[in-house]
Amino acid sequence: MATIYSNLSILLPTTKSFDEQPYIDFLAYPANSTFPFNESASIGTIKGVITTGSVSKGMQGRLNFYSSQNNLTGSKQILSMYFSGSNDEPRVGIGFDEAEEVLKTFEVKSKIESNKGTELLIRSSRTGSGANVGDEAGLINFIIDSASFEDITTTGSVATIKAIVDSVSPTNGVAGRLLFSVQRETDTAIDMLEMGYGGGSYADFYRTFTSRSFEIIDFNPQITATQNASFVLSNGINPYVIIRTDNPTTSNQGGLIQVNDKLGTGSIFLHGPTGEITASLISASTINADVFNLGNSFNLSGDISASNALVTDITVEGIASFNSVTSSAVESDFVLVNSSIQIGETTSLQETEVVIVLDTATLIDTFSTSSQYGAIYDYVLINSTTGSRIGQFMIIQDTSNIEFTDTSTATLGTDPSPPTLSASFDTNGNVDVFVLNGSGYTFKALAKIL
Repeated sequence: MATIYSNLSILLPTTKSFDEQPYIDFLAYPANSTFPFNESASIGTIKGVITTGSVSKGMQGRLNFYSSQNNLTGSKQILSMYFSGSNDEPRVGIGFDEAEEVLKTFEVKSKIESNKGTELLIRSSRTGSGANVGDEAGLINFIIDSASFEDITTTGSVATIKAIVDSVSPTNGVAGRLLFSVQRETDTAIDMLEMGYGGGSYADFYRTFTSRSFEIIDFNPQITATQNASFVLSNGINPYVIIRTDNPTTSNQGGLIQVNDKLGTGSIFLHGPTGEITASLISASTINADVFNLGNSFNLSGDISASNALVTDITVEGIASFNSVTSSAVESDFVLVNSSIQIGETTSLQETEVVIVLDTATLIDTFSTSSQYGAIYDYVLINSTTGSRIGQFMIIQDTSNIEFTDTSTATLGTDPSPPTLSASFDTNGNVDVFVLNGSGYTFKALAKIL
């Protein structure tokens, strides 16, 4: 074995062509063998490739590394290093052929007849074991190199991506998290985005969360809302939750929160500059909530049931059932349209309006005798042509007997046979309220069913 204790140079005479390439060849030649002593015996080569050169400017070239392919076809280039570009930027390419250019500082290229792309491994291990919980499995640090920074790995760092080990098991392997962090004029990284299994509020969830604000910026909004930047939660086929800008470039432009059913069709929309809630599809007949908070208004054609409702304005076309209703402002409105408010188990406050078209007995309201004992109606009967009156009637019953008392003003107008009111049991065990001689009148009442 030859040992060299000084510098080693491989020189080409100046009369040689640039096609001549100096190289170092590592050969393996078994003793007592007929193995040919040529390039087929090479296990590796380091070759200097001259690309340009002159007496005035000197030489420029590439340093290529080759490895044997374990056959008689010679070696194949696996690594190329050189300078390129107007600023003489370094280029390192792994897996490139001699005729291929490396475009950026560091590139890795693989060629294989497979559905897998180029794979990079960042492998870490302790000397005595694989890893402990809390270890970093690897880190990529994006750094600005400047002598003014005390430590370029911290104060010079812009952002990092690192993997953290969360558990180690001989049978189940390792589990961990991927952490994205940024710097802000400090030597301490601020964790911005984390992806992993477990932790947080849901220990059994695969989760992605951010410890800071999450913002989607649409720099090129479109007239078609679905083409704008959106946050979408889906199963890959149907969108279940969509958050985006709605009605862009219109007077009703605003944010939209869309919650869909399992088929991906619209269910609830929150949109517009005033934040109104509208429903395009509600499959359930009621909305149930322990606490229901609304800032401005809520319109629903079905029923509402809540143990505590805090609202400014609410409009219901159905049954609104609350244990308590609190208004945050004196001028707030609670609007019922042919609907009722359930107070406690059996008591309700009900608004009724009926346009009467016949003089025969017309049913205007009913309530159950099994859960309610009586009712008080504050009412008006209005006919703009023949007469109107206002009054109050009371009903009490014990499922066998019924008492009815009507107290009202005199009738305004010239109607010779003004309407009369009455109550009776029906065949279903309910109390029915009727108007007789009411053709052309409108009956409106606020009833307390007790």
